Amino acid sequence: MAEEKQMENLFNQLVEGKSIYELDARETKGLLKLFDVKQSKLGKRKKQFNEQVDDNVLNKTGANDSIAGGENDGHP
Repeated sequence: MAEEKQMENLFNQLVEGKSIYELDARETKGLLKLFDVKQSKLGKRKKQFNEQVDDNVLNKTGANDSIAGGENDGHP
């Protein structure tokens, strides 16, 4: 966890203008590892978000709202 925090600080330094060419091999590898961790976390959040959206769509669509049997022109 401490290493991840160090890499986040290093990343912030890069955002603020530090040259990537100033990094040594250990720092570069650490940043790559940090990016993998962040990408994994983002993938999990994306999946959770999509599941929430799917649940909301299913909850708002009732059986009577289906048009599977033909066009729904508003008449029973």
